Amino acid sequence: CFKGPPLPGRWRAVYPATVTLLCTSLAWIALCASLAWWGRRVPPADERHDAPTDDGWVLTLHRFRPPPGVTLQPIPVVLGHGILMTRFCWELSPATSVPRWLARRGHDVWVAEYRGTPSSVPPPTGDRWGYDARDHAWSDVPAILDTVRAVTGAPTASWVGHSMGGLVAMLHA
Repeated sequence: CFKGPPLPGRWRAVYPATVTLLCTSLAWIALCASLAWWGRRVPPADERHDAPTDDGWVLTLHRFRPPPGVTLQPIPVVLGHGILMTRFCWELSPATSVPRWLARRGHDVWVAEYRGTPSSVPPPTGDRWGYDARDHAWSDVPAILDTVRAVTGAPTASWVGHSMGGLVAMLHA
C-alpha cells in the first residue's frame, strides 16, 4: 500500500515491520482503553475483599454471590484475568458478565485482581512494578485461594484463568 518513491537499501525490509509493530501497538492500546471504558459501565460486585500476600501486597477480590432461591454449588470459583487486564475482562457488560452468569447458576464467584492492577496496593517500601509471573504464581495465587477459603469455609476452590490467569495457576500447581 506504500505508493511513495522506493525506499533506500535496508529500509525496504525495516519499513513494513515497523509499520506492523506500530499498528499492533496502537490496536492493543485501543483494546485496553475500550475495556477500561466498558469496565466503568458495569455495576460493582456484591462484595470486595482484601487478600494480603506474603511479600506485603494487598490484592483485591470481587465476590459475586448467588441470588436467593438458587441451588448453591459447594466449591467457590475464582476467575483470574489475563496480562494487562483487570476484573473487567470477565464483565464487558451486565448482559455478558461471566461472574454474574456463574452466580445465577449457584456458584460463589470470586474475581481476582493481581499485583499491578489499579486496585492492588504495593508494600510501602516495595517497587510497584518489580515483579514477574513467579510472584503472581507463588504469592498472589496462594493469597487469593487462602482468602477465598477463609471467607467461604470451603476446603478448596476452582480456578478459571484467562491467558496469564491460566499460566499463573499452572505455575502454582
